[in-house]
Amino acid sequence: MKLLLVDDDKIIINSMPGSFPWADWGITEIRTAWSIKQAKKILEEEQIDILLCDIEMPMGTGIELIEWMQEEVPAPVVTLLLTCHSEFQYAQRALQLGCSNYLLKPAEEEELKKAILDAEEKVVEYRKREKERKTQEQKIRNMDAFWETLMAHHISCGERLRRVCEEYEVKEQLRFLPVYVTVKHHSYKIRDINPSLMSFILENVIREILRGERYALVNKYDERLWLFFPENPPRDPFQPLLQVSDWMEENYHCALSCYFGQIQFLTGWEKECELLRQADAQFAVSPGIYTASQVRHTHFMPFELPNVMKSCFSGLFTAGKYTELLQKMKDYFLVLAPEQCNTASLDAAIRRMDQEFERKLEADAKERFRKIQVQLFKENPAYTRSVPGLLEYYERMFASIKEESHEAIPESIIQRVKLYISMNMQQELCREEVAAYVGLHPDYLNRIFKKETGVSLKEYIADAKVQMACELLEQTNFFVGEIGEMVGYVNFSSFTTFFKNRTGLTPAAWRKEHSQ
Repeated sequence: MKLLLVDDDKIIINSMPGSFPWADWGITEIRTAWSIKQAKKILEEEQIDILLCDIEMPMGTGIELIEWMQEEVPAPVVTLLLTCHSEFQYAQRALQLGCSNYLLKPAEEEELKKAILDAEEKVVEYRKREKERKTQEQKIRNMDAFWETLMAHHISCGERLRRVCEEYEVKEQLRFLPVYVTVKHHSYKIRDINPSLMSFILENVIREILRGERYALVNKYDERLWLFFPENPPRDPFQPLLQVSDWMEENYHCALSCYFGQIQFLTGWEKECELLRQADAQFAVSPGIYTASQVRHTHFMPFELPNVMKSCFSGLFTAGKYTELLQKMKDYFLVLAPEQCNTASLDAAIRRMDQEFERKLEADAKERFRKIQVQLFKENPAYTRSVPGLLEYYERMFASIKEESHEAIPESIIQRVKLYISMNMQQELCREEVAAYVGLHPDYLNRIFKKETGVSLKEYIADAKVQMACELLEQTNFFVGEIGEMVGYVNFSSFTTFFKNRTGLTPAAWRKEHSQ
């Protein structure tokens, strides 16, 4: 085994390799370093099994080296600390970092021997676990490739199936459980993530949550993944996939649907997978995890929005109460059972609601409504595939209608914005804060403000701050730092940089020039 000795005492570095019977202890090679920098270089370039390291050294400590190593060195290294420091905090931190042992200088030969032998046992255990991990990963890759081959070439019987089973060392009598995982709704909030990247993210989340489980995964990078579990998996995949669904919804605003098939022989995989595809084409309530029984026995009822809900939605729309309307829609659609709504009926429901809403509008408003509708479906034609899609469609629809309805912006709003800015110069003003004050969306306020004043809100705030700073520099004796605080800059250098970028002079130079 290879040992790295790190100590800033060159006497120890030069003498220690010849002072002990390392070969008798199983150490075949010793590398030495007298600084953290040297040690890092060796660890980056060579496979080290055991690190024997001092704590206090120039340009860093042994503790810091171990922390760096755990982040940057892929292969596990067993660490031993050899030091003069007996303080509890050092020993405690060393144990937290997983050090094998903590030895005080000068170390007795028997004590050092025991520490080295214990470390070697850990190295052997690490290697054993790493070998098992790689073997397991290879088995997973083989099963992934096996299913990819079957699906790519539609192989489910006969001599071709026998040959593929032989190639990947899979028994022809294999029984499996298929699960179809699809991104039912891909939110506009993550529109920069294309389906291929989303599929990659989803695969990694599944592999992380199902770490250690036996299964195969086929990813065609179209936001649809196939999982194939053995007949009797050690752990029911239902709960882990529920975790996957929750995590993707929370972090990527995705609505997933997972469809469980029945346990099948290899010869039945195509028929079973086609059944799951058909289920995905029909189920609209999402996110959801559907059992094999639900997939097979859900009989969709004709969906028709109840008259009471039609009246409620229509009345709120006519009154312009879009926030309340959207909440009523969520309250109704999010509690629908799977059999109450399929994709076809959901699509029809959207068309009928749009027609009803459009009927309530004036002629010019109808034209704007149709343009918004066309734009939204152009951006995401799949809005009618799921309930989350429907709700996002109307959320964006109502937001667009509210913005479009501002045909003329009262001058008082612009004046209120300017007054708010002048009264809050000492704050780090941003457009979101100003927009909240007048009750408008930041993007919309910025657009109308620029239209009315010729400058963006950000530019106006900056100009106002510079103008006030110039007046204070010229007319008062306040220190430059105090003036910076008065216009929202608590950091002196930030204020100086900001002022110079706007005027071409530092505040001190500007004051000197304009005081003459």
